[in-house]
Amino acid sequence: MYKYPLQTDNFSLWDRGKAAAFILNKANRLTFGPQTQKLEEKWEQITGSTGVATSSGSSANHLLVESFIQTHKINPKDIVVFAPSTTWSSSITPWIMRGCKIVFVDINLRDFSFNYDKLEAELSGKEYNNLTKVIWPTALIGSIPDIDRLKNIKLKNEQTFLFGDFCETTIGTYKDKHCISYFDMATTSFFWAHEICGIELGMLFINDDTYVNAAHSIRSHGLSKALPSKAEREALQKKYHYIDKEFMFITHGSNYRPTDLNSFFCLMDTARYHQYDRQRSKMWRYFLGRLPDKYMRLREDMTPFCLPFVFNEKKSENDINSVKEKLRGEGWEVRPIISFIPLNPAFKANHTPQDIHRQFPNSSYLHQNGFYVGLNKDLRTKDIDKLLKLSIS
Repeated sequence: MYKYPLQTDNFSLWDRGKAAAFILNKANRLTFGPQTQKLEEKWEQITGSTGVATSSGSSANHLLVESFIQTHKINPKDIVVFAPSTTWSSSITPWIMRGCKIVFVDINLRDFSFNYDKLEAELSGKEYNNLTKVIWPTALIGSIPDIDRLKNIKLKNEQTFLFGDFCETTIGTYKDKHCISYFDMATTSFFWAHEICGIELGMLFINDDTYVNAAHSIRSHGLSKALPSKAEREALQKKYHYIDKEFMFITHGSNYRPTDLNSFFCLMDTARYHQYDRQRSKMWRYFLGRLPDKYMRLREDMTPFCLPFVFNEKKSENDINSVKEKLRGEGWEVRPIISFIPLNPAFKANHTPQDIHRQFPNSSYLHQNGFYVGLNKDLRTKDIDKLLKLSIS
């Protein structure tokens, strides 16, 4: 449909042949099994974090929320989650579906994460003194938040936890370490349109062992046999000897597990991790070095999910649509920069659109003056030259 899509097929005919051979070998499991374990181990090597693979990035977010609530035995109504006002719906809905309170905080226009001063002010509100607070940033379109600032804000506030949604950057780094390694728990996505592809797959990463048992058990219906520790499994079997170990439920869980077929695809693509990182970084630097002055610039030292265009000055809807249509006319897939969540029908409650635009001016600006095109593996400098020429005219 598009000459320059958001993402191109990561899998060659040779890759598909390998997958076909995997399927045809009846010794291989297609559902959850050893390929998933290999994938988790591979990503533990990359990030330094314990990986718990899930069926999608959204499932990973649900698993994070459940692992947090059940580990600490917190009433969800006593949890307040601070989230950026521009993010993805499935970053927010797992908390809402559990009855937690959401406080949206306006973004900044540098890294598209929180307006950090506003976040700090919101956290200090007296109405939250007796509540458990969660800071829940998003690495929007692959832009990494100011993690040092977030950790500093967390330390200033009691009963505060810092988790991260990195579903749009599986290869992002911060100060030469994988960004996921800085958070007690974080998530990513291996959806087909993201940097590393498992077709449909995600992962919860854990850097605080407190959550490991809960995550493994909740992912598999709440079963005791899903616990990684043999000693703990045997201790439970001894304690609850009157329950068959095959179906011993020790917590409230569901099925967030991926298939081994998805994991097989993701392992093939993960092997190209450094190749993708080099290619995306090269194209990103080339794009930034030639980006017209009328557009905002992001940091050069990031590995982005896409190529964003955000006007430096507010433009009319007609002006912006004119640029978008020129790009679409030449085969570029154009998307809005994720979503101004409080403006959407599911989240806006009783506020009018005008109230919401006033309350979140930076999200409003990004919503009205930004869009992006894909940065896929097949994009080359000559394509970016064409793109930038169209963006000027």
